[in-house]
Amino acid sequence: MGQQDDSGHPDDLELSQETGLPLLPGGVSDELIEALARASLGVGDPDRSPSPPEEEPPDTPHEVIDLAEVLAETEAHEAARQGDVEELWDLLRNPIQADRTAEQLIHRIDSIRERTIRPRAIQEFLYSLTDPMLLATLHRILARARRGEAGARAALQELALDTGILGSMPRERAWRLVGLAQRVGIDELPPLLMPPVVDKRRLPVSGPDNEFLQLPLGLRRQAARTTDRNLIDRLLRDPDHRVIANLLDNPRLREQDVVTIAARRPNSAKVLRVVSRHQRWSSRYRVRKALTCNPHTPAEIATRLLSTLLVQDLRFIVSSGVLLPEVQQEAVRVLERRSG
Repeated sequence: MGQQDDSGHPDDLELSQETGLPLLPGGVSDELIEALARASLGVGDPDRSPSPPEEEPPDTPHEVIDLAEVLAETEAHEAARQGDVEELWDLLRNPIQADRTAEQLIHRIDSIRERTIRPRAIQEFLYSLTDPMLLATLHRILARARRGEAGARAALQELALDTGILGSMPRERAWRLVGLAQRVGIDELPPLLMPPVVDKRRLPVSGPDNEFLQLPLGLRRQAARTTDRNLIDRLLRDPDHRVIANLLDNPRLREQDVVTIAARRPNSAKVLRVVSRHQRWSSRYRVRKALTCNPHTPAEIATRLLSTLLVQDLRFIVSSGVLLPEVQQEAVRVLERRSG
């Protein structure tokens, strides 16, 4: 057997010019052929590890869409929606059950003297109702409030002033309720469930020229508990909601003072929220009217308060043009429904 060159091939073998592989003469043993084959594959060479065979990537399972199943699910959803529509129509045509549920809600609100815990109780009650019953109950409360029933007006006021009662509802359910209300033509309920989005960048912001007490915040909060009438008058224009919160609890404060705070422009949305949630003052009609007329009042509060106002005040608000367009449009709709 001849010597091997650097390539590992015997030096007496002629190499092919095309492939570079040795041309084997006749009579070469099978052992040599096998040895050459193994050498070309790196088999048996201690300095050359054989490459592991490439693993074929596993087949990615493709989700098989069952068209019949999709259609059946779609039909089931549509049937459920149609069932809700029919149930709501029945509740509106025969409102005895919805009136009974509205009475339960009114009684629950009236039985809770501490107003700070009312929102949670109202929310738990309403959220436990089915979609058709919830809409029918709200519809009856609105109708009875328009007739001047004190309990229904108090319930509507709670829903308007505390935006978290209906505002914390999952968006999917809120959209479903809005769609259901629109399918049966209850136009006054969608603003309660999902108020319009208002772009308040058009409004002027509170500037440094406001006349408020030039003292550190801590001192102003302490001063808000004063009995000094002159100091109270100056604090009415304070831009910080924490100062206003203390001031609203001051026993020397008068209703006209709160109306002044609620009507001030420009104003902070936080200040107006504090007024709208105050246990004592938010129930005053003049305060609610001032909040509604102030374009700086958060839209979800202003639009919901529209239903609590008298028709003559709605006419004044619509004709005065003081509201932002989105709230103005809702005021026109509320007035049309009330006048009709």
